[in-house]
Amino acid sequence: MSVTKANADVLDLTDAYAFSGTVTGTNSGLVFIATTNLASSGTAASSFDFTGLTADYDSFMIRVVDLHPATDNVGLYMRMGDSGGMDSAASDYSWGFEGDNFNDTSHDEQAACDNADAQIEISSSSFAGSAGNATGEGVCATIYMNTGRNNDMAPTVTFHLVSIGDGGLAGAGNAYTVGAGARLAEIDVDRVSFFFGSGNIVSGRISIYGLSNS
Repeated sequence: MSVTKANADVLDLTDAYAFSGTVTGTNSGLVFIATTNLASSGTAASSFDFTGLTADYDSFMIRVVDLHPATDNVGLYMRMGDSGGMDSAASDYSWGFEGDNFNDTSHDEQAACDNADAQIEISSSSFAGSAGNATGEGVCATIYMNTGRNNDMAPTVTFHLVSIGDGGLAGAGNAYTVGAGARLAEIDVDRVSFFFGSGNIVSGRISIYGLSNS
């Protein structure tokens, strides 16, 4: 008898079966590439770097999860690079973001930007979006990076972020930011770096995914 679907009245569900069909409808568009996880073990890193990003994808999604700094109230920064290394010249990037703290019921939005910088600031130590180093503090973010490979455009990023910093869980440092940035030249991005404005990364995870076009 030919069996085309699992049925508890036909199959012994405690047995093992070979599958020769095709699974369809499961592509989420995200393809896992790499992750860096720094456990809270006393080990620290100055940055999280990813290399070997290939031309298989023209866009990437990057998840920053529970990133905890050694230094109190610092901003999260990002750089891109190509086969020649990570780009860090004083005017390599432009960026801008805005946000607000959410420890009260008032709306007192802030904003920051720079049209010539050595990195893209995802959040800033001088803005209500810095990451604190006390228990329960840190930063999480989702970043979309477009390499520009398909349309001859300079690499760009968009991002949204939540942070807990100055004042702790009940302080003014509970904040969100949304923003964007760009590498001010057309490069073939094959690497990215994330680091705090001062001090090391104590713990947390950053994962990168390729965005499939099919």
